[in-house]
Amino acid sequence: MGSHTPRPGRRTPTKNRSKTPNQNASLDRKTPTSMIDESEYGQDNTCMFCGDVNEKFAKQGFEMHFWKSCPMLKQCSNCKQVIEVATQNEHFLTECQFKNNYKECPRCSEAVNINIAQDNDYHFKLKKCIPFEKNTNKCPLCHLNIGIGEDNWKEHLMGPNGCSKNERRNSSNKSVSETSKKNTKKK
Repeated sequence: MGSHTPRPGRRTPTKNRSKTPNQNASLDRKTPTSMIDESEYGQDNTCMFCGDVNEKFAKQGFEMHFWKSCPMLKQCSNCKQVIEVATQNEHFLTECQFKNNYKECPRCSEAVNINIAQDNDYHFKLKKCIPFEKNTNKCPLCHLNIGIGEDNWKEHLMGPNGCSKNERRNSSNKSVSETSKKNTKKK
């Protein structure tokens, strides 16, 4: 299947809202669909997901950043699409070409691969998963409940004390507060 990145936008309190583009969109499969209309999201050198400002983006585009280093995105372990970390569970349950391998855990609301016995036991038999709390989001990487909203996701996935399971966090080399300061100064 083609590779896509999610569409930009604000996250809503709804735990299962995806920004992954429509699979039927007729676009060049090498160009992330989020690049269709960058103009409304800021400068050509600012990532709309993590806020990273880099002159290379204006010259070379965002593709490598999205695929390799944006701490707000990750590659699906199944279909290899680039997705937002925040929407991984919904992607597994509704969008991934391997969605039939997943079932939502009623206790923690995470997508569980039904073909992995250890995961099934942990969630469905032993009920050792961290229960989902109302008015929170659930990080699919570290399984912690975090606050609702884009700022909470950014702090969790990019912050200095953020998600220890986000492999891209360390490659970011900057905290949310540094990114916010840069964006504020440019306005």
